Amino acid sequence: MTRSALATAVSTARAAGVDVVVIGATALATHGLVRSTADLDLLAVDELIIAGRTWTEARKGTIGIDVRAGDEHDPLRGVVRIGPSARVPVDIVVIAGRWARRIVDRSIGPGGMRSVFSGFELPVARLSDILLLKLYAAATDEVEDAELFLRHPTAPAVMDEVANEIAYMPRDCRERWARLEPRWRARLAR
Repeated sequence: MTRSALATAVSTARAAGVDVVVIGATALATHGLVRSTADLDLLAVDELIIAGRTWTEARKGTIGIDVRAGDEHDPLRGVVRIGPSARVPVDIVVIAGRWARRIVDRSIGPGGMRSVFSGFELPVARLSDILLLKLYAAATDEVEDAELFLRHPTAPAVMDEVANEIAYMPRDCRERWARLEPRWRARLAR
């Protein structure tokens, strides 16, 4: 039996003692916001997950694994793509920083949301944390995509949570938030 990309990702992360949290479109769908995707994204903050030795055992299987470390100019510490040709490939996105650690801690801690994906119970990032990640990604489509949040019934509370956490984010994220928040709050007020 061929092992799924998610089974490989989760078992390898757990064996290495690395916490992973569901983010991206899959996390949005868990919160009731549908956006199509072909993969499943996980967040990790421990750079051990991009160490080649972490994947030695998994590479003995039939599923492809591509580990890419970011350079000093890349906002990401690295990305691991598991099963690029699988039905549902998995990307483990590695981000350094206290703010990213706070996202993981909130997700895995008491009160964190958990959901089952292909038989694996995994923590899911809060909506406000997904929005923080989108502000960090800074890609135009990511910020536009963030407007999905405005349609969610908890949007005002999500905006308040982001406002409470934004001080921990890098300066460019705080500046982006300062530009976007008034526009989004005005839309919510309509």
